Amino acid sequence: MPNQYYTKSLESYTIIVIEDDISLNTLIQKTLQRNDFNTIGFYSGHEAIEWLKKNEQTPGLLLLDYQLHEMSGEQLIKILRKDNIEIPFIIITGHGDEKTAVEMMKLGALDYMIKDRSFIDLLPTVIQQVINHLDIELKLNESQFALKKSEEKYRSIFENIQDVYFELCLDGSVLEASPSIENMMEVSKDKILNNSLFIDKNQQEEFLSVLREKGAISDYEIYITKEKGKKIPASFTCQYLYDQDGQPNKIIGTIRNITERKQAEEAIRHSEERYRILAENSSDMISKHNWDRTYLYVSPACEKLLGYKPEDLTGFSAYHFIHPDDVENIRKNHILLLENRAGSFIESYRIRKNDGSYIWFETNNQVIYNKNTNLVQEIVCVSRDITERKDKEDLLKAKEVAERANKAKSEFLANMSHEIRNPLNAIIGLTNTLSKSTINNEQKKYLDSIHISSINLLDILNDILDFSKIEANKLELTFANFNLEEMVSSIVNSYGPQAESKNISLTHNITENSPRDFYGDEKKILQILNNLVSNAIKFTNKGKVEVIADCEIINRENATIKFIVKDTGIGVKKEDIPRMFDSFNQLDISTKKEYQGTGLGLSIARSLALLMNGNITFESEYQKGSTVSLILPLVITGSEKYKDIKRNNQQITNTPVKEKKIKILVAEDDAINQLYLAGFLKSQGWQVDTAPNGIIALEKFQKNSYDIILMDGQMPKMDGFETTQRIREIEKINNDGSHIPIIAITGYAIPGDRERFINAGMDDYVSKPIDENKLIEIINSSIKN
Repeated sequence: MPNQYYTKSLESYTIIVIEDDISLNTLIQKTLQRNDFNTIGFYSGHEAIEWLKKNEQTPGLLLLDYQLHEMSGEQLIKILRKDNIEIPFIIITGHGDEKTAVEMMKLGALDYMIKDRSFIDLLPTVIQQVINHLDIELKLNESQFALKKSEEKYRSIFENIQDVYFELCLDGSVLEASPSIENMMEVSKDKILNNSLFIDKNQQEEFLSVLREKGAISDYEIYITKEKGKKIPASFTCQYLYDQDGQPNKIIGTIRNITERKQAEEAIRHSEERYRILAENSSDMISKHNWDRTYLYVSPACEKLLGYKPEDLTGFSAYHFIHPDDVENIRKNHILLLENRAGSFIESYRIRKNDGSYIWFETNNQVIYNKNTNLVQEIVCVSRDITERKDKEDLLKAKEVAERANKAKSEFLANMSHEIRNPLNAIIGLTNTLSKSTINNEQKKYLDSIHISSINLLDILNDILDFSKIEANKLELTFANFNLEEMVSSIVNSYGPQAESKNISLTHNITENSPRDFYGDEKKILQILNNLVSNAIKFTNKGKVEVIADCEIINRENATIKFIVKDTGIGVKKEDIPRMFDSFNQLDISTKKEYQGTGLGLSIARSLALLMNGNITFESEYQKGSTVSLILPLVITGSEKYKDIKRNNQQITNTPVKEKKIKILVAEDDAINQLYLAGFLKSQGWQVDTAPNGIIALEKFQKNSYDIILMDGQMPKMDGFETTQRIREIEKINNDGSHIPIIAITGYAIPGDRERFINAGMDDYVSKPIDENKLIEIINSSIKN
């Protein structure tokens, strides 16, 4: 009696997938579903058996993994048969053991498949062929059940089938064949009947031998010879038909002409050959991967790039070589690829070389999909080493970060300079104003202390700003003529009172062989010598400090001058001398330290000396004194004398250049600084008007007549820059040639600040704390002009 599963409508067939690999089970089902098959999956034999017992009437085809976790496929079939459940099945195995397949064929398997790289691609075709075979067998069984009723239908199928249906004796002679054999073999059906399908007897014996061994064959490829000797490629799918006693009595099957398929395969082979030549001669590494990223092919370039031979990678997953920190991101790309059917994508990651080191790879992934299943057939990758490019990108990012940090530091320093200089200006200015009034000795002592502390704070601020300039390589030299004797004398005169207050001697000496007139950056030299002399006095409690200028080398145009500052102070231990020029370094850092300072002075002094192609040396004997030498190359200027050196400590008598009263507008938002400036300017005999912001300053300028404006840069409502621009616009509109001098009075004192004010339309610039003598000079000079 025919199997109940064979008598149901094939349209309702359910493919029952029994596979304990969850991911593979899912992949098989999705593949079949895309090809319009109904599927259900089980991960164990026991689950499948229970379902089959409850759904005996559901027509199905088992796709059975031979080696399940808790039982073999053979055991599962025997359990079903013991329970009188007969169902057609196909065996799938990962072992490639044909003996196992033969045993399962003998047990009734309709086909078997090995889980190789083409397994997923071939699966829908094999299932369809099996169902086709079941269809044929169904038709045959139905015809046996009701031969008279179904003869016409059977003949229609038999005579119109494109493939050749055949029935053979066990010895291979043809019992029956569909009419399509005449078209395929180009011979009449009568000549085929009772004769062999194969002209070549060896070919027939090989075919029968394979069939006897396997019990059934599917897609068995062989070249069959036509009557006129022409050979065509054909695919045989057939099996034994058994009698009621279970003995084979004939062979039934189909033959398909696969000429077109072979032609397509040959075209692919030629294409792959061209691809292989290209891949093996490319400097980039070309690789082919399975859907799970297993290497299927690797070009020889991998040996140069990674140190591996192609066979070292083939068969391994790419994830085995990718840096652990990059694996997750690559897996995400892989999942998106499988889910979204991306055509191609580029990714960057680190990959391990054979020596254990990592390099950066950039891989262009091209995905090839199977036209029948719409699943990933393979992934073709072109990879190149981008380590050098990555390093450059990292350096560029680091540079950008450093530049942003440097900009933030510059902005902070500019703001700090402005915020500190404003109150310092008021403190120093009002101290100077008070010191000119009638006060007693005790009050004078207090005012002197305030003045000294303010100057010390200003020195600290200047040190920090100078250090910032040096770090940023923004410190520039300003060359002019100067007189050596005047410069050294000014230093000694400046520090004379300080030395006198400590009862120590401060002297200077310029050797006779030293020229007197030079060309160089006098301000930088003064800054160095001021620092050296200040330190010498600070660390000397008794004895003397001596400043010497000596000419070591001289020719017609140049001389090397050695400035020596010697003291009899506390000295420095020998082991501490190497640290003397370190930035922010102080030998005594305890909370009880006697001498204050930032630790930047000597560091800045040496940097300035090096900037002028000179150097500083330091010698000392602990508790006996120190000698610091500044060696500088300078240009001799002959008889041309340096004139009118302006210094903070010098008192210069200035008188207005005109008999009339000078009228000044002071635009300053800080009330204390406004009070100080107005008081100081009035003490010079000038008229002073004030404005707390730019708006009021602009209004007063339009209503009154002023000789000069002192303008703060930072003010509320309208700052000094905008106010100056508005004034210049008004002057331009008036077109009367008027131009009022505008002098910036500001706490901004870092490189580039002066240019900002001048570019905004101002005429000159004075930084806070204000040098009163310099301000008077600028006002007089501006009024003259």
